[in-house]
Amino acid sequence: MAISGGGRSSHHDEEEFGPSVFSDINITPLTDIFLVLLIIFMVGSSI
Repeated sequence: MAISGGGRSSHHDEEEFGPSVFSDINITPLTDIFLVLLIIFMVGSSI
């Protein structure tokens, strides 16, 4: 009984931390910020 309970809780942990969609949502605004900073530095260096 303890083994099936342990397997069940580890399955819940995988569902909680497993989805890669959460990572993709967080990386998108970060990429946008870096692109905007890159454009600002390119415009600033050309002046």
